[in-house]
Amino acid sequence: MGAALKGRDRPRVAIFMPYGYLPISTSVLNAARSWAAHGARVEVFARTSDAFDLPDLEPEGIGVHGVEVPVTSRLKPVTFARLALKMAGRRPYVCAVGFDQGGLFAAAGLAMRDRCPCVYHSLEILLREQVHGVRPRLVRALEVPSARRAALVVTQDVPRADLLREDLGLRADRLAIVPNTPFGEFTGERSTYLRDKFGIAADDRIVLLSGSFVPEHLALEVVEAARDWPPGFVLAAHGWAPDPEYGEEMLRAAAASGGKAHVSFDVLPVDRVDELYSSADIGLAVYRPVDRNFVFIGAAAGKVFGYMRVGTPTIASDLPGLEEFVEGTGAGLLVGDVSELPEKLVEIGGRFDEYAEASRTAFRRYEYGRHYARIIARLEGRTGVSPNL
Repeated sequence: MGAALKGRDRPRVAIFMPYGYLPISTSVLNAARSWAAHGARVEVFARTSDAFDLPDLEPEGIGVHGVEVPVTSRLKPVTFARLALKMAGRRPYVCAVGFDQGGLFAAAGLAMRDRCPCVYHSLEILLREQVHGVRPRLVRALEVPSARRAALVVTQDVPRADLLREDLGLRADRLAIVPNTPFGEFTGERSTYLRDKFGIAADDRIVLLSGSFVPEHLALEVVEAARDWPPGFVLAAHGWAPDPEYGEEMLRAAAASGGKAHVSFDVLPVDRVDELYSSADIGLAVYRPVDRNFVFIGAAAGKVFGYMRVGTPTIASDLPGLEEFVEGTGAGLLVGDVSELPEKLVEIGGRFDEYAEASRTAFRRYEYGRHYARIIARLEGRTGVSPNL
């Protein structure tokens, strides 16, 4: 559908993002880019944050609008939905896409108003067993009927789809799979970003721990363990720490590592993630499975596919789903515990080219745009947006 069409003439799609980290949320950005690539005019309504500036995506045919949710709000998902709907105005939309609960509520409201399909895109699974307290139960009570009315419910892989179907009482034919992967293939050269940033020797292998540094991602444990890694392997932890105290602990552990670990809280925009991932020799994706959201992390682990895309081998936790994407494709190895990392580092270091090529090859089957085109195809009869399959 018409690359030739002007923005005002193109079918309009609304995307609602209820969290304040849009610039690093690849699933939301890539959904917007997918709709835009197939001819839609996209408007993204995202919660604002002091930590991140909203990106300018207008050159890609995507408008981004900040939604300020008061810190005093006691029902932030509901408050976000109300404010985002008001901001969306009276312009007609052909589809409304909502991420997680707050996004779903806004998308469901817009879909009802404009008689267009609602898509519920689930990022973080919050199961019935995890909901405690009056306000979370109220949000849950709104989520269930809204999800059941959605034209499609999108999640990252089959195990998570099964969890959602059982937990929310969804029809199997309304579920769709889109892994949390990058958009498009990598065509650039490998980078020296981390080596230059930390002054790492040219003959050392760089092991990258990226993303959010929280206890569930074993960030502190990895930094502490790095001092005992075999010679020639150096950790670069590059991400953001929501809890400043936890971040300080990581910095102290790095300082005591004898140069084996480096930590940076510089957050790079999404368009520089390839530069980060391709400057590492091995990428880590390790988790503490504190609940079923982490046990079934699988294709929700976006960093795994980010590493894959640029040909950086991965070492990941031995959890359901990750076996298929990591060892099953030859893109890396699994560990049951951080203590197993040294052995796996040596194994990948000795066969780096083999693992790197397998990573690049595997990514092609998981690329985001390829999967999201099927979502657009399923809705074509109701939206008028035609996928280029």
